[in-house]
Amino acid sequence: SVLFQMALIPFTMSRYTIATFSSSKLNKYLPLDKALRIHIHLGYTMVSIVFSATIVFFIFFGLSCSEGEEAFCDKFTSEIMITGYCILGILVS
Repeated sequence: SVLFQMALIPFTMSRYTIATFSSSKLNKYLPLDKALRIHIHLGYTMVSIVFSATIVFFIFFGLSCSEGEEAFCDKFTSEIMITGYCILGILVS
């Protein structure tokens, strides 16, 4: 059951495939127009959740660092955080 659901994820997330199939005879049996709308909705939802989680992450680490915990302050300049800063910068720009 889980593997079947995982196999359906690429199909439900491929916007162009859904748009192509929604204009075919397949749309008579499967309401693919709704799948295209849910694709857009899920995309906005996932982006907003990731954006919110990033803000909460920086607030948590910033508060912990401002309270004087050196372990949290050191993590802001670690290699993995610098990589994350670069990825975030690329995504935002």
